[in-house]
Amino acid sequence: MVPWAWAGPGGKPVFNFRSEGRSFAGSDRRLIPADGFFEFTDRADGRKTPKHKHLFTMAGQDWFWIVGLVKYGAFAMLTTEPGPDVAPYHGRQVVVLPPSSAMEWLDLTKPEADICKPAPAGVLLHQQLS
Repeated sequence: MVPWAWAGPGGKPVFNFRSEGRSFAGSDRRLIPADGFFEFTDRADGRKTPKHKHLFTMAGQDWFWIVGLVKYGAFAMLTTEPGPDVAPYHGRQVVVLPPSSAMEWLDLTKPEADICKPAPAGVLLHQQLS
């Protein structure tokens, strides 16, 4: 098992790692199986808690991959600009791949810029849980 999040420069854990402008050719690339991910937004009434919880799943898939990598003995998820399904709720999104696209990331048979990009409209389904 590999722990989640390495220590950043200030000591804070790095759970999410920006993909833009980076090459991962020599990296220890990983895939994280998921059936959904959450984002949280502030409440309309101005109160800070509890935040609104938003679930994102992949249309037509029971599960999918979140693109990740291992550094310093721990892993983090790669993020990118949000696609149209996530943008109304968050300023970033994790990089997601359908189950059939795993090897594109693991062996970089597809250019990184084509992998580490926002999901197109309709790929992610949204459900507000609170």
